[in-house]
Amino acid sequence: MGVSFVIPVLASILILGTLGLSEDVFAEVILDVVKTDTPFDPVIAGTSLTYTIDVFNAGPSDATGVTVVDTLPAVTTFVSASDPSCVEVPVGIITCGPNTLPAFTFTIITITVDVPSNTPPGVITNFVDVTDDSGSADADIEDTTVLGFADSDNDGIEDSIDPLPDDDTNNSFDDGQTSGSIIRGDQILSITDEPNPDGVRIVSDPSGGPTPATITDCIGTVYTITPGDDIVITCASSIIQIIQGPVTVEFFTDGAIFATTTLETEDNITFDDELLLFTNDGTSDVVISVDGDDITLESGTSTIVGDGFLAKGQRNDVNEFLIYSSPSESKTNLPVDTTTFDLVLQYGETVNTSSFLAVLNGEDITVSFSPSAGNAETVTLVLEPGKNTLVLSIDGERTDAHTATEKDRLVFNVG
Repeated sequence: MGVSFVIPVLASILILGTLGLSEDVFAEVILDVVKTDTPFDPVIAGTSLTYTIDVFNAGPSDATGVTVVDTLPAVTTFVSASDPSCVEVPVGIITCGPNTLPAFTFTIITITVDVPSNTPPGVITNFVDVTDDSGSADADIEDTTVLGFADSDNDGIEDSIDPLPDDDTNNSFDDGQTSGSIIRGDQILSITDEPNPDGVRIVSDPSGGPTPATITDCIGTVYTITPGDDIVITCASSIIQIIQGPVTVEFFTDGAIFATTTLETEDNITFDDELLLFTNDGTSDVVISVDGDDITLESGTSTIVGDGFLAKGQRNDVNEFLIYSSPSESKTNLPVDTTTFDLVLQYGETVNTSSFLAVLNGEDITVSFSPSAGNAETVTLVLEPGKNTLVLSIDGERTDAHTATEKDRLVFNVG
């Protein structure tokens, strides 16, 4: 009956007191049962749920005829049990035993069920009872919150983001902002609308097979999904949140892979495919391989992985003190109603950030910037009608170890 563990007599007395069972210490057998569930609440409809049942015999005698009866939630479907004595008779009732449980030992039984994708949101309840030949008995319940979603064709894609909600062969999703295509492999997927960030959540059931699924989003980023993975993606600059990993991600530009990374649980990065800008909003560093070279993107930092725009006027190693992803040239013409412009720049590895200076239309706006060697940032410039001139300067170390200053002049014509 599962796996039994011996508890020393002294420990059992302490456990009896903890359980409030001291008045029964002279009973022939005292059984105690505790039930838990994994994954922790909430679970996504369309995935599996595992109940863990712990049965303890507080003694003083061995328990014979120990029988565990588990009443599953009506919406679930029995998949498997760790104890070979467990049978499902009738449907929805799992009976394990009878078995013998020596005094001061406990046994663990796990029962796995499927939660169908069309399960409505709410709470499902599991009841478990344990009895033995002596008449000892105990019971426990476990409530699990289900995040349900409407899925008319049971294809694992929420109806609101399913372009073909009545076609179970559909392999695409679209919430109006984030869209993508699916190659399912051996994976059991649940794909739902995610409100924050505004995107799509993709959960792969832990019971999936060895062949991974691949998800290609609307900007061409490819995600390799294996059993147990749980991610949120959005096409607004490709925000990627890993709830459960690892997940391999491939980034494309001009139809070819230019960068790859493997993201772990709780990693959170943003990729702007136009600026080729990566931002790490997670708490751990992320390593991104770009054309075979590994770049470590520290938590809370950004980096431009493209060549960027280098202002002219100095030698090349000095021009690389400031690299611009936006704008793409020194003079930019903007529509007449433009009031702001997002400047995206990367600071060179050898710059002296304390020397940085930014002046827009004669006004010192240095405090709007947060220069950091080797990292990128986005700064919103407030523009006036007509000609706007931004002058940026910073000191740094050249390749010959001499100090030099890069000074760039960028012009934004509004109207």
